[in-house]
Amino acid sequence: TVRDDTDRSEVMGGGSSREAVVAQAAKQGVVWVDVRSPSEVARAALPIKHEVFPVGAMSGSPTVNALSAKYPDKATPIIVFCASGGRSSMARRSLVSAEYTDVVNGGGLRDVYDIAEQGK
Repeated sequence: TVRDDTDRSEVMGGGSSREAVVAQAAKQGVVWVDVRSPSEVARAALPIKHEVFPVGAMSGSPTVNALSAKYPDKATPIIVFCASGGRSSMARRSLVSAEYTDVVNGGGLRDVYDIAEQGK
């Protein structure tokens, strides 16, 4: 499940608080960013519209630049997620370092499914 949004949870790979993710998901224009590998993405369909930016590239500037090109507004609400929450934690830090101001770690696939179901 999604854990508290504390420095420790980010270091340990945890997600933002469930309440923070649900609030973020309700924002107009929210962008869900899947940071799983292409092979992982191919194995699991998701019930939400999302962008794919694998975290291997996310930590380097080319993918942050690609995301910035598509979403130049640094205040764009973004939810990053992966299979379990660890890579999305790294991706969140990369985006915050790139001066994005409204990024939460959505955790893993189970969290995404739960939040998508809650939003129906």
